[in-house]
Amino acid sequence: MSLTLEEVKNYLQIDFAYDDVFIQDLISIADEKLRNSIDDYDLKMTNEGFVKISKIPRLAIIQHIYDNRGYTTKEDTKINKIIQSFMTQMQYCYDAGDTSV
Repeated sequence: MSLTLEEVKNYLQIDFAYDDVFIQDLISIADEKLRNSIDDYDLKMTNEGFVKISKIPRLAIIQHIYDNRGYTTKEDTKINKIIQSFMTQMQYCYDAGDTSV
């Protein structure tokens, strides 16, 4: 279940339409980032608990990219440890194909 544009704009506290296309792209990018980082991501996305826990890392990835569009990076722009722990839990705590909570 992908995030909606409305959910992401609410999270980013954006109330204008100017960046809607860019935000839609970021939603796809966040899903792809997790898909490439977590085994059986699409299958695990059929699990309600996995979907719930995946929301925070997806939103954090989107916010990070939205807020840091420049060509330079700072040392403090690395994925924080909480988001990394979410991704680790998503990788190992859910069995692919298990749709229970």
